[in-house]
Amino acid sequence: MRAKLIKIYVKIFQIILVVLIVILAISTVLIPEAVSRMNPDSPLAPILRGLSQDHFYNSPLNLTLWLMLCVVILLAIFFKCMPGFAKKCLHFLLVAIFLLIIYDKTVNQRFFIAIREGQEVNFASFLKKPSATYDIPLRLLKFDIQLHSGSNIPAEFTSRLLVNRTDTTVLAINRPLAIGQFRLYQNAYNLEYLIKIISDRDTLDTPFNTPFILNQQEIVIRDLDKGTGRLLVAVDKAEYRIVPNEVSNLAGRRIKFDGPSPKYTSIIEVADVTGIDILLLFGLIYLVVLAYLLGWKQSNIR
Repeated sequence: MRAKLIKIYVKIFQIILVVLIVILAISTVLIPEAVSRMNPDSPLAPILRGLSQDHFYNSPLNLTLWLMLCVVILLAIFFKCMPGFAKKCLHFLLVAIFLLIIYDKTVNQRFFIAIREGQEVNFASFLKKPSATYDIPLRLLKFDIQLHSGSNIPAEFTSRLLVNRTDTTVLAINRPLAIGQFRLYQNAYNLEYLIKIISDRDTLDTPFNTPFILNQQEIVIRDLDKGTGRLLVAVDKAEYRIVPNEVSNLAGRRIKFDGPSPKYTSIIEVADVTGIDILLLFGLIYLVVLAYLLGWKQSNIR
């Protein structure tokens, strides 16, 4: 009877694990691009979205499969389908690791912050539950990028940040920044050309084709005519060709448009690392117990 139970639990465990691996592989490699290109009216679209294939990693289906694995392992331990104290410990540790991963996926927050050079953002405003503890201004003082010799491929890029208006730090790919329970990682960057607009006491930096309101009128800087060096500016439905760095009468105001200047935007990934230390500890203990079992088995064979 016990041998039969062991076979049943092993088979159930294998089936769930195979289903999980297959869905993870499909949702990682094939499905996201297919869903993004799929016609919304396609009969497959609601099915794939219903199965969370466009965001599987944080979906209820993914968490359910991991929980099912944990339940099967615990039942196998409870019904004494695993002989030996060390093997039971090994599988208890495996369940603990799975539960910590589930906790990280469901509770710990992960998000991105995009900061343009010279821009200041408040860290607390990005949190699901803003807290005065994290009411910390972040200003991108300078974004530095180094290219591989003779190519346009970046070798390294870093963000020089002013934290809480007091501390200057450098954020790099392998040099994260700790803010409480969060870790900030340098992820990527964007380069765009901005136009500085000076009107009376107002100063504004804006990219091309981004509307802004001035004197109750919508203004969009469409393009730069490389032949004449003039900016194509749309005010409501009218279009004007403006000479950069000269004062012009526009939208009822005297306005000066400075020529386009390159500005980098640093893209920073933020992860809540609550429980990660415990996860690493359990992982280390798991490896020690596994090494013990493998070593014990080898010694018995000899």
